[in-house]
Amino acid sequence: MVQPSPLRERRSPWKGWDDAPAATRHVAERFAGLVAESARRLTTARRMVDAEREARLAELGALAATVAHDLRNPLGIVQMAATGAPPEVRSEIGEQVARMNHLLTDILDFARAWTVVPQPLRVADLVASLGVEADVPEGLMITADRHALLRALTNLVDNARALGTRVAIVAAAGPPITIDICDNGPGIAPEIRASLFRPFVSRRPGSTGLGLAIVRRIMEAHGGTVTLAERRGWSTCFRLTFGASR
Repeated sequence: MVQPSPLRERRSPWKGWDDAPAATRHVAERFAGLVAESARRLTTARRMVDAEREARLAELGALAATVAHDLRNPLGIVQMAATGAPPEVRSEIGEQVARMNHLLTDILDFARAWTVVPQPLRVADLVASLGVEADVPEGLMITADRHALLRALTNLVDNARALGTRVAIVAAAGPPITIDICDNGPGIAPEIRASLFRPFVSRRPGSTGLGLAIVRRIMEAHGGTVTLAERRGWSTCFRLTFGASR
């Protein structure tokens, strides 16, 4: 005589399960097993993709560091060699060298593995260092890496200043905590909205196109996000979203 399986002896919390025909329950159990196995495989695949992504980013970071080192030395030599040139030539060379150095810095920051060291930070103190209009709840605290978060905020404020005549930072305690960086510039072109946070996509001429991609990487390192947001009276707002209030 075939003994019933422990699964079938156990009373199910699902209404009507124990009264269902044995064949139906068997099919359902097989289907549930297949779903569980598919979920396990998807989780494994995701872990493999994440590991490969981190390995590729590490390789990119090493390559970027090598390129930056190899380029910065010649750029310094070019700038020193221009000291005897006419003022307008010297100014142009200095401007272009600075532009190249800025691009190298952005490439390094995009390629690096952002390992953050979170600590309690007063949002009002952080925002005050940026010198823009601010609306921040008194005593609002977040847990974040000061250097990394300041880099993200600076990127967003610099972009806002380049495009708008008015810039403001608005924070909300949530949860979750949010920090909006808004400007009254021309807004975001519809054709780049979907790809705005990808490398080398920019809403302003002359930028490296890496600023927003760096912000995204910094927020991912914090377990947060950066997205576009809507605020009345502002044409463009970028929202940094963190964890729950502390």
